[in-house]
Amino acid sequence: MKKTLFLIFALMLLVHFPAKAQEDVSFTNPADGAVLSGTLLMPKDVENPPVVLMVTGSGQQNRDEEILGHKPFKVIAEYLAERGIASLRYDDRGYGKSTGSLDGVTTETFKQDALAGVEYLKSIGKFSKVGVLGHSEGGTIAFLIAADGKADFIVSMAGGAVQGKETILTQNYNALKMQGITSEQAGEIVDAVEDVFNKIIASPIDEPMSETLQKIAAESENPEIAQTLAMQLGSDANGKWFKYFLALDPSEAISKITCPVMAINGTKDFQVDCEENLDSIKKKLHESPKNLIKSYEGLNHLFQHCTTGFPMEYATIKEDIAEEVLSDISNWIKSL
Repeated sequence: MKKTLFLIFALMLLVHFPAKAQEDVSFTNPADGAVLSGTLLMPKDVENPPVVLMVTGSGQQNRDEEILGHKPFKVIAEYLAERGIASLRYDDRGYGKSTGSLDGVTTETFKQDALAGVEYLKSIGKFSKVGVLGHSEGGTIAFLIAADGKADFIVSMAGGAVQGKETILTQNYNALKMQGITSEQAGEIVDAVEDVFNKIIASPIDEPMSETLQKIAAESENPEIAQTLAMQLGSDANGKWFKYFLALDPSEAISKITCPVMAINGTKDFQVDCEENLDSIKKKLHESPKNLIKSYEGLNHLFQHCTTGFPMEYATIKEDIAEEVLSDISNWIKSL
């Protein structure tokens, strides 16, 4: 009897969790020779499966996009593999097992890293379609790659679809409102911040951020705001990235996309406002029955069920990523 039960349990495992093959691989960004190391996860016994290159959000992250104990990219990759979809996730440049300088990098640098990954997957010749799945800044990069016609499909998870400046201004406005500040007062503060941001955007991108902010503070009508931002943003290490991000507006790129697009956000996303960004995508993206633009009620920036959506809540949540999101991504890719 025990042997029979064990056999039934083993068969259930085979049904629900098909075998998969994992391989450590690397590819090179020809622009500067950075070598990106990652994990290629293949579903076994599936001929020519679709594959997604997974692109992380801002800040250095490993191939699992690990944050505060959560490993969303690993969870997504394993879920997809169990359903016949391959994936390649990689450590960001200069992090984990990947090489590459971070000196003067911008979103464009990370886009070129991702493009190298797309070309690597195409060179293997084992996949029916090569797509990009990006989260946050990685979702914006997915839009940019699709606009260049380099992907067969993309999944943008909380990808910024408005100018970077607007994303941060919305974050600031919402944060002020949640602190009990009136709409009028919050609007005045955000207007002053926007004035500083506009001056940062107009400054030479190669000028150290500390110098840029010192000049702005000396000339500003709101020196307190400029000085506060100087303390928060005065690091020269990522100054060029921040200037590029403030100016970057993906909306024009989104209007050029012709491949199938899945673009999703959580309604409690504090970092990339759901309504603001999905509305922009709906206005700019060409109409196609293959596109899926969807919001998820009660999910945060990491697509977890949450209470507030604030980043400080991430570590208290046990869920890595909502099951409904995983299911929708898998079903959408398989429908293409």
